[in-house]
Amino acid sequence: MEMAKFFKGRLWRDRNFMLFWSGESVSLLGSEVTVIVLPSLAVFVFGAGAATVGALISLQWIPYVVLGPIVGVWADRVSRRMLMIVSNMARALILGWLPVAAALDVLTIEQIYVAAVLKGSMDVVFQISYHAYIPSLIDREDLVEGNTKTEFSKSAAILFGRSLGGVLIAGFGAARAVMFDALSFVVATITLLFIDKREEPRTAAGQERGLAAVWLEMRQGFTLVTRTRLYRFLLVISTSGNFAVSMMTATLFSFVYRDLGLSARDLGLAMGVGGAAMVVGALLAQPLNNRWGMGPTLIVGHAVLGVAILILPLAALGAPLTILIVSQVLTLFPVPLFNVGLLTILQSVTPLPLMGRLNGISLPLVWGANALGAALAGVLATVFGSVVCLVLAGLLVLSTIIWIVMGSIHRIGAKVPREYEVAVPN
Repeated sequence: MEMAKFFKGRLWRDRNFMLFWSGESVSLLGSEVTVIVLPSLAVFVFGAGAATVGALISLQWIPYVVLGPIVGVWADRVSRRMLMIVSNMARALILGWLPVAAALDVLTIEQIYVAAVLKGSMDVVFQISYHAYIPSLIDREDLVEGNTKTEFSKSAAILFGRSLGGVLIAGFGAARAVMFDALSFVVATITLLFIDKREEPRTAAGQERGLAAVWLEMRQGFTLVTRTRLYRFLLVISTSGNFAVSMMTATLFSFVYRDLGLSARDLGLAMGVGGAAMVVGALLAQPLNNRWGMGPTLIVGHAVLGVAILILPLAALGAPLTILIVSQVLTLFPVPLFNVGLLTILQSVTPLPLMGRLNGISLPLVWGANALGAALAGVLATVFGSVVCLVLAGLLVLSTIIWIVMGSIHRIGAKVPREYEVAVPN
């Protein structure tokens, strides 16, 4: 059985990877708890409205755009594992203060805003370092397996984390529930401390000091992304995909509640079934990418996702709950499939000394598409209606297949050919 292959593979016997993966799995679960707990804290304790909650969520994303390129240079200069350790402990302290302040009756809404910005800043440090660190932790031939396991943890955290957050809020209150995520960062830090594999020494990066050297390395990162054909196409694929999915997500709630007349319980059921499908997709990511090849898997995954969004408007014609469930399954199932392929291709072709800068330039654009897509969806849905917005989102996802073919990415099989590798610029 294909899913059984997830429980095999060499990395199950790799002590350092298992430490890294187990700690990150706990941290991902805690972070998904915070997705529901932090806004709930603002609502329940301070009576925050939709605008306040929206601002709170946006504040956590702003550092990605502002700090990304600088952190990318930093991640190419110092130990990436140490950056992850520092960012984990910083996030533990930031979030850990909130329940303490609540217990002392000194918590204010401004403190929650500050916590959101500071945590978002440390998220940037961790994410860029994390993506750059994996290729130095495991061998190149194990990247698909490693990315599959981390995608499984993300999928499982999404499926169970937010439900757990609701249980913790009901049982302990929103303020105390924040402590779960704080403690999860402590666990992740401990596992990182026990990793004994040394990172490979990097070449020129880090030898020069001063703002001029930092600016030079940032320019190298921009040049690398804009002038390398493979990077350009991968960036367009990732950004347009995220943009379209954020359009669909922003439109989904009003479409389900107002146009279809379904309840929150119906939407929760559909998302729960979709979350389970996402976990199945994570279990199948490695065998399918190995069997079909990473390029063809990207095409299949985006085709399924595009169809999933395009069938949503059909729910207005009848059987709305059934179509909503089918759409959620088809939306979430392929996400781990193409995430594993995209990450593995990037990690395989990028020299280790450049991983930080590549992530520092590309990830802010990819994640920034989430905010822009949601904003555009709000305008389109208001002016033209939810159905038009959903159709445009589905067509945008399908259009990424054109970029996959134009960039010759569809030719990449189970392993990335050496000819795709990028040289370190002088």
